[in-house]
Amino acid sequence: MTTWADLWRPDGNTQPQYDVAWREFQARLTTEFVAWQAGIVREFSAPGQFVTTCVSYPRPDIEDHELNEALDIAAGNPYYAMQDALRHDARAWSVSQIGDWMYASRQAPFLVTETNAGTIGPPWDNRPAYEGQWRQAAWALVARGARMIEYWHWQTLHFGAETYVGGILPHSGRPGCLYKELACLGTEFETAGPLVAGLEPDADLTLVYCTPSKWLMQKYPPPAAHDGGPDAHAYHGIFGPFYRGAFEAGRQVRIVHARQLHDPSGERPGLRPEEALQRHPVLVVPALYPAADTTLDWFGAYAHAGGHLVLGPRTGYADHEARARQEPGPGRLFEAAGASYEEFSSLTADLPVRVTPGSPLRLPEQATATRWVDGLTAQDAEVLATYDHPHFGRWAAVTTRRHGAGRVTCVGTVPGRDLARVLAGWLAPTPAQRLAGPATLGHGRHRDLAGRAPRPRHPQLELGPRDRRGAGRAHRRTERHRSPDRHGIAPALLGRTSPRSHRRRLHPGLRAGSTNQPRTSPHTKGQPALATTFSSPPAHPHSTSSNPLLRVAGARLETYDGTPVRLRGAGLGGWLNMENFITGHPGNEAAMRSAVREVLGERRYDLFFDRLLTVFFDEADAALLASKGLNCLRLPVNYRHFEDDARPFEIREEGFVQLDRVVDLCARHGIYTVIDLHALPGYQNHQWHSDNPTHLAFFWDHPHFQDRVVRLWEFIADRYKDNPWVAGYNPINEPADDSGQVLPAFYDRLAGAIRSVDPHHILFLDGNHYSTDFGIFGDPIENAVYTCHDYARAGFARSGGYPGDTDGMWIGKEQVEEAFLRRTAYMRETNTPIWVGEFGPVYTGDPERDEQCAQLLADQLEIYRRHEVSWSIWTYKDVGLQGLVHIGADSAYQRHFGEFLAKKHRLGAEAWSSPQGEIRELAKPLEDLLAKEFPGFSAKPFSTRQWMDVLLRHVLLGQPLVQEYAELFRGLGDDDVLALADSFALERCVQRDWLLDALAGG
Repeated sequence: MTTWADLWRPDGNTQPQYDVAWREFQARLTTEFVAWQAGIVREFSAPGQFVTTCVSYPRPDIEDHELNEALDIAAGNPYYAMQDALRHDARAWSVSQIGDWMYASRQAPFLVTETNAGTIGPPWDNRPAYEGQWRQAAWALVARGARMIEYWHWQTLHFGAETYVGGILPHSGRPGCLYKELACLGTEFETAGPLVAGLEPDADLTLVYCTPSKWLMQKYPPPAAHDGGPDAHAYHGIFGPFYRGAFEAGRQVRIVHARQLHDPSGERPGLRPEEALQRHPVLVVPALYPAADTTLDWFGAYAHAGGHLVLGPRTGYADHEARARQEPGPGRLFEAAGASYEEFSSLTADLPVRVTPGSPLRLPEQATATRWVDGLTAQDAEVLATYDHPHFGRWAAVTTRRHGAGRVTCVGTVPGRDLARVLAGWLAPTPAQRLAGPATLGHGRHRDLAGRAPRPRHPQLELGPRDRRGAGRAHRRTERHRSPDRHGIAPALLGRTSPRSHRRRLHPGLRAGSTNQPRTSPHTKGQPALATTFSSPPAHPHSTSSNPLLRVAGARLETYDGTPVRLRGAGLGGWLNMENFITGHPGNEAAMRSAVREVLGERRYDLFFDRLLTVFFDEADAALLASKGLNCLRLPVNYRHFEDDARPFEIREEGFVQLDRVVDLCARHGIYTVIDLHALPGYQNHQWHSDNPTHLAFFWDHPHFQDRVVRLWEFIADRYKDNPWVAGYNPINEPADDSGQVLPAFYDRLAGAIRSVDPHHILFLDGNHYSTDFGIFGDPIENAVYTCHDYARAGFARSGGYPGDTDGMWIGKEQVEEAFLRRTAYMRETNTPIWVGEFGPVYTGDPERDEQCAQLLADQLEIYRRHEVSWSIWTYKDVGLQGLVHIGADSAYQRHFGEFLAKKHRLGAEAWSSPQGEIRELAKPLEDLLAKEFPGFSAKPFSTRQWMDVLLRHVLLGQPLVQEYAELFRGLGDDDVLALADSFALERCVQRDWLLDALAGG
């Protein structure tokens, strides 16, 4: 006999040593065969191509780290139970563990060549993931070093053994929720690839893995299975609890093979103990049953050099041939440990564990030892915990002892969850340095994969979906992308593949390189303001740019790698800042909400408005804008979502849920967002759209209101500072500072406050008097865009036609362009970009009138194209007056409120939508009386008619109409209010196709 192949297979053999030797021989054949195949492939591969093979890690006939030495990158097929099995208190940790196991094969990033698409069990065990779990699990694997996630398989088979092994597409072949979620994941990977490819996972603890121990325990396990028989998974049953404990303690784990540290055969260089100490300050060695003398001596030297060596049960009990040693355990290390054992026992029930006086462990009452006990007796070691049992209580559960410059700790049992968690926290009291904010990678960001993981705030990496989200997050983020059905879903590849690994932070932070220095304020001469040096932030992929974050470059916008960008999009009016003509209510938003809450009650009120805000802009809406080539969405928000007047300066985290969601949605579709504070405390202008129930703008007279806005913007800027798909901040919508003295100084103060936390994002600054007057400003603030609103008189509901006479003035294209040039003179004089933050005509439903409005819009778009202007049309969605999309005539909302909307129009309760109406007939004599009796009266910044419109329409009529509107909710049930809200979902709305097409060409 010259080879193991001449000997019998180990099946039926009773010698454990023979079994281990045969498994090693079998694994060596596999390794040699794969290496031979790899050599053949390399003869024909092109330069730059890599060679790998997918490995099912639990299979018994491989030694994964040796097999992968012949390959360029490790690849594996991790499958895992889903649904409630991925709860944090179930097996969420196992996803990270398999990722760390694959990383350990080469101590380098790896590929996932197969993993769960749908359910992977037999026909009687179908448990596909809950919504969000696919993305959560994928990001968990990325966090541990995955460079690709590839799903098994494309379409579910119609016959054979895998008829019910679910693919990305079901049996029908029609894309469903799984397809959509993986399409979403693909766009995230497309964007985040350069940031996360090649991640080296942080590690607080290192667990030492031993494949020969696994082989031995598959046939001759020390602990029993639950039924009392042999447990073929015994090795992982000991190894896993140590990993899980670290996971639940918020500590990150690295797995390393024992032979990667020290190879007793001398075939591999391994690491010197001193070198290993620098990489792995804590080594946890559970169940390293067969171990060569030189390996155990190496561990002793590691501890003596300063490492913390943790020996789990059964470690070092046998020699390299799996023969029990003729000395106390842990073999060759009992003197260094100051404790030893010669007795041991299986456990049929968990044992309570108690700490000793002075122990650093802080165990809860329910802490237990499970499955196995090594009868540890302390010689000169400190006993940290014992068993609460009349027999086993004579032995130590945990001991520790100084050894040289380091320490040896012995754990004589398989720790229960609480004991394992407390041990991990004690072994690594200070977790590895986290990255800033929610972008931290690791176990802390993957606490619960059962659809309840916390969302990250920023879109770039959602580690636990929103859904963190599950959610990272792991917010959260994506570049402009194609529609989901054109996305490569399997595989979703992160960056270029290379077997080399390097540490890369997810977001080093946009703060790097910024400097804050005093300078002269451009708006208030001689006063200090903030100067910022704009350094290039971290790269982010983009369809034409490696970094989509925008900056000002002269008169244009560009990304940080110099790619010019022209923003073209819409405003999302009526969403987080509701306006009467957009969503159909009367008066101002706060008054309307208060009245509706009183009628519906708190629960049903929340049900209605939560649903309305969610469906008002969702995935389909973002996809629609992206399909038309639009790349920007302005997000008007009301301060009341983030702060309560009764509790000023206290920011409400829950207020950001919807804003985060839409920022994320837009990012996934390659759409920039501009966050626009549309309604400020104290009201920055006189109109309903600043949620003003009066006709006075108090904001400019009260420092209290101004201080609150500064605090709010500091918080918003800090939240989105690392988000490259937020184009910038629009701090005040349509300010109306009647004095013209407060606004310039306040902009300087606000810019300084924002730039102190976020030096990179653009400031979009509206001009005074409803963003039409820029004459009060001096030199422009750095990295700022001055924003005009360019409503043409001929586009208002009261116009006399286009071209035609409006308010005694002829308006054609020439006059429209003259108005635009007048409003943007400051930008051209200062060579800064032009962004038209709002424009767009009102559509009355009269075909002739609407055709004229369409021509006006076409003329404005042509002017903007010619002058290379960025723009945002007002508004995206409404009840039918101005939106690109509006509710249908047969919608539940229109059916329920139709008569009320007609009454508002008849009365003329809104100047924007019904400038005439019955109120106009009553107002005309009063207007004439004022002109006669007070000829010198000036109602800044209005004409007398506009001033009266505010008082009569929005205040006088608005208050009783608010009560009437609210009463229409009385008696409605849950289904009724949800149906009203769902009227604003895109699938139930009417699209103005001609308008969308016109914008697509604009």
